[in-house]
Amino acid sequence: MCQNRVHFIKEHFDKAQDVFMDHTYANVQTKIAGRLFSIHRIKRREKEK
Repeated sequence: MCQNRVHFIKEHFDKAQDVFMDHTYANVQTKIAGRLFSIHRIKRREKEK
C-alpha cells in the first residue's frame, strides 16, 4: 500500500511539473515575442521621422 501511494504521488508530481514547464515556456515565448514586437515598433518609428 505504501509503495503504491508513493508511486501515485510521484505520478502527480511529474504531471504538475510538466504543466508548470508548459506554462513557464509559454510565458517566456510571450515575453520574447513582446520584446521583438516593441523593438520592431521602435525601429519603424525611427524610419518615419
